Amino acid sequence: MLRSIESTDAPGLHAPRHGGPAIVIICLGCAWLGTVIAVALSPALPFIAREFGHGANGASIAQLLQTLPAITMILGAGGAGYLSERWGRRIVMTGALLTYALSGAAGLFADTLPLLVVSRLILGLAGGVMLTTSYAMIGEYFEGPKRERIIGFAAALGSLSAILHLLIAGPLVDAYGWRAPFVLYLPALALIPFALIGMHSNRTAAAASLAKLSWGPVVAHWPLLLLLTAYTVGMYMSVIQSPFLVVAHGLGDATMIGRLIATTSLVAAACSFAYGFLRPRMGFSGMFVMISAGFAAGMLICVTAGSLPIFALGGALMGLGAGLIEPAIASAVLARTPEPLHDRAMGAVIMALFLGQFLNPVVLRPLNEIGGIDLVFVATGLAYLVGAALFLIAALRLRKRLSGSKAEDALAKQEAA
Repeated sequence: MLRSIESTDAPGLHAPRHGGPAIVIICLGCAWLGTVIAVALSPALPFIAREFGHGANGASIAQLLQTLPAITMILGAGGAGYLSERWGRRIVMTGALLTYALSGAAGLFADTLPLLVVSRLILGLAGGVMLTTSYAMIGEYFEGPKRERIIGFAAALGSLSAILHLLIAGPLVDAYGWRAPFVLYLPALALIPFALIGMHSNRTAAAASLAKLSWGPVVAHWPLLLLLTAYTVGMYMSVIQSPFLVVAHGLGDATMIGRLIATTSLVAAACSFAYGFLRPRMGFSGMFVMISAGFAAGMLICVTAGSLPIFALGGALMGLGAGLIEPAIASAVLARTPEPLHDRAMGAVIMALFLGQFLNPVVLRPLNEIGGIDLVFVATGLAYLVGAALFLIAALRLRKRLSGSKAEDALAKQEAA
């Protein structure tokens, strides 16, 4: 599996179009909005839990309400390529942004749990289409080092978005109640003019070639997609599980929850920003050694934290992994997929990404029921520690293999001379 992940086949390295300022704004803006889906409700989770249940049952309802959009984001991501191939990315992006804003803000007025659930599901559908289309646009308009940088910048802006919205959402909850953060979805309306002006209206593939498009090259990336799903579980530990760890350890209220999670996002932003510079120097396995070690150390430190500074340190280390995982996988898939299939490929990436988010509370609930939130962090941290060791072994083997190849080439040159 690691060998297939490390392969360097690159049929999608070149971009057929040039991206202007409006395209940059849309791509970065969608990354900004995508983060809001996951983090806006984080400081409100303990309050939502008390609103709709008691104890572990209330916590499960709150976590599932937060992660419900992940279900339909998977569906939206899967359908985005089909829609873009036939209608064009401009129409698809405009509709997704409008639906995102209206369904997100609907939580301000939904007076029952079923209505709230429906609005969250529609939000996820729009978010999946929006993110998939924006990543496919990066492959369409940018190439080479510029593509690596724009992917890193998008992930960094997503993390900065998490910081801002966590810092805003906490005080909003304390001042106006748990519904207040739903207002944070409305800024999506501001991107619609850029989509209408900056994006071309053509379909992503000519009508004659639509029938020739195949899912084969996308399905071939299953090791990368499986890896992304597994690591997204850890990526969302800070926003889904950390609020309950903060409460269990008596470390603060909603505002403090937002500030602590924002620490993770701040480090994630810095790492995402540096991704385009780190990737050529560290290689794929080297990047995942860093990601795995960051997750493992951060979770194990958080669970032993008896004070806010120690918890913040653990959150910062988790941010190290959270900031690198998404650009690492997205960049690898874009580079190995022909451009006409970028929508489908990025749809698969978004599906894997949010499948991991959805699985976080589902997979970890049995651990919570057995030993509480502390066991959740200990077991998950140890799992990523094993991952760090496996990727370190893979990186060392790859380096040894490359060193051997260079030695053989040098010997061959000497013999030829």
